Amino acid sequence: MVEEAVDRLRGTKDFVSTVVAGLSISGGFSAWSTNITGLILSHLDPLADTFVDKFPLPTAGRTIAAGLYGGVAFGLLQDALGLARGRKLQYIDSVTGRGNDRRI
Repeated sequence: MVEEAVDRLRGTKDFVSTVVAGLSISGGFSAWSTNITGLILSHLDPLADTFVDKFPLPTAGRTIAAGLYGGVAFGLLQDALGLARGRKLQYIDSVTGRGNDRRI
């Protein structure tokens, strides 16, 4: 859902959307505080120890890095498969100059 939203916002489908989605999800997961969830669960099980706060900074950094690397890997894999199917990739056309219709 995050990747599709970024695709629609940018107007193009490429690996950047996958990277943004990976960073958003991993960053949000790292910063998630279970105090809200703990309040809900404490009504179901009063003995449950669910009040755990967000990740420590080193753990959050590793989680976000994993989201970045995973986003880049999966995004480039998606782009490679799309290119093999004949889909044009805007960033490749921009680099190679094929996307420019202007003549100099």
